[in-house]
Amino acid sequence: MMKEFGFMSGVASLACVSGFAFGQQCDVTPPAGAIEQNDPNYCGTLTVEPDPNGGCNEDPIAYQNIGGVVSGDIISVYGNVGAWDQGTDPATGEPIGVRDLDWYLLEVPDNGVLTYTVKATNNSQAADPADFLFFVLNPASATDCAANVYEGYLPTCDQFIEIPVAAGTYGFVTTINGFGSEFSDCTTNYVVTLEYAGAIFACGDPAQGSCAEPNGTAGCDDSACCELVCAIDDLCCTDVWDEFCVEYAFQQCGYFAYECVAPNPSVANDCVAGAFFESVPADNTITQPFDTTGCNTDGPPQPECGSGVGFEQIQKDVWFIATPAVDGFLTASTCNGGALWDTKIAAYSYDAATFDPSALPDYFIGCNEDCGDAAFASELQIEVIGGTTYLIRVGGYDENSFGPGTLSLTNESLPIY
Repeated sequence: MMKEFGFMSGVASLACVSGFAFGQQCDVTPPAGAIEQNDPNYCGTLTVEPDPNGGCNEDPIAYQNIGGVVSGDIISVYGNVGAWDQGTDPATGEPIGVRDLDWYLLEVPDNGVLTYTVKATNNSQAADPADFLFFVLNPASATDCAANVYEGYLPTCDQFIEIPVAAGTYGFVTTINGFGSEFSDCTTNYVVTLEYAGAIFACGDPAQGSCAEPNGTAGCDDSACCELVCAIDDLCCTDVWDEFCVEYAFQQCGYFAYECVAPNPSVANDCVAGAFFESVPADNTITQPFDTTGCNTDGPPQPECGSGVGFEQIQKDVWFIATPAVDGFLTASTCNGGALWDTKIAAYSYDAATFDPSALPDYFIGCNEDCGDAAFASELQIEVIGGTTYLIRVGGYDENSFGPGTLSLTNESLPIY
């Protein structure tokens, strides 16, 4: 998948929002024919349970389906979101915060481009920004609560996101920023307008060759990427897919070219080829010291970590290959003293016989940025098969996040009932 953002870029997680989004107040008057959220009485009261568009925060999952589109269609939805205190935690005496998220589904019939235009305003903050977040979910995650692929946020009014799409069910989520300076007490109003344009160019034929290299034909085999590149330079589809088209594809389509440039000679596992092998005994923990000082960054950006706009990369990374002894769970952690700086941990599938570092985005399993300790360290747990190898990547939140640490790896066996 690929993305092109107007005035912004970035990706984050679904229900657990990371990243910061600050925008100006906008005119949120719904256009004629706009669709209203189906939970207008939910925010601030919890009088409607379950939330009919609470998405992955409800069981069963609850989306508001706004139907399908054909080329040229424009659909708008509007509503309000916010957060409020819902009682007090008896154990801590702290207020229990509740946040309203509105989840929508949309059917796309064929290849094309979806343009999302987002406006929000906060009536309780006067001229202050509407602290608002907006997410787009791809077909694979729109209905199963897996990680989403795109995030939009609102630094200006008429924020737009253009996303090349294939046929499928797409989702989007509106909410306030859960890490903002103040909650909005359900006074954040929004309007989201979607416009779908069908495919223009002849793209997507396997015979056209790869989009990632000059292929001697007009167009390339990835229809969505091809459409996006040819919208920038139509000669890529009417003449030949050359090195300039490839450059556009890598810039616009999320392609990843692996490089390990100038690795730290004192850190053997700075590049993925030098990953340390670790055997993790059943129901036990092993530890491995590391130091990312002076390391390069050779892994792909992983917006799924939820770090917010501009912080998708895992900086100055080092690598480990873990083999858990038994079926169950593998936990990789720098939390609670493992690192005293802001880390991220990601996991990838790994098969030594077929491993290609340029395919790392395809091997991705999961990522964690913050485990909740004071140092903003990380802890990631994945389900594993005993005897199978997994690639673990440890790095920093940004280019200033690096240093020594200790990675702990724990293999917990599945319980026997």
